[in-house]
Amino acid sequence: DGTEVQTCALPIAVALAGLIAGGDADAAWKIASKSARGREDFLKGLPLLPSRKTRAALRDKVVSCLEKSQPLAVRRAAIESLAFVPAQPKENFKLIAPFVSTGRLRAAAVGTLSRIPKEHRSVESSRRIVTTLVKLAESTPAARRTTPRFLDAMNLPDRFLAPLPVAAPRRSRAAASPA
Repeated sequence: DGTEVQTCALPIAVALAGLIAGGDADAAWKIASKSARGREDFLKGLPLLPSRKTRAALRDKVVSCLEKSQPLAVRRAAIESLAFVPAQPKENFKLIAPFVSTGRLRAAAVGTLSRIPKEHRSVESSRRIVTTLVKLAESTPAARRTTPRFLDAMNLPDRFLAPLPVAAPRRSRAAASPA
């Protein structure tokens, strides 16, 4: 009759999330852990899980994907998915904070750190992040200061300055201001 049936490939991330949501997280991880792409898909499927408890239970698997031995794409996906893991937010903050210094992972780190509630942010880590981002602002050419990634990164210090001692925000803002 001239109609043809079109098939739609189900993305692997969604399929893995479906396995996890169905109660078979171990099977999903077994499939995913066979390749870097599989781990990346697993991590990208994690935000699709409606259950906070299920996402929290997967924290150790997510954290294992942050190791330096993992490919960049897997590490980036792990950083991004940790924003959706409600377990141990203070530890998550400490784990992700150093990635602000890593150019290729900075955007993912900024996105995740901005989602962690302020009561779980370490003052010392916040101070280091603000210092790193002020240095980034100082070294970024004016023409590149309007990119979405740059602007996202520059919004983070304002969020982190509030819990710092009063003199610290003034020093950071003064350092970032044009002379």
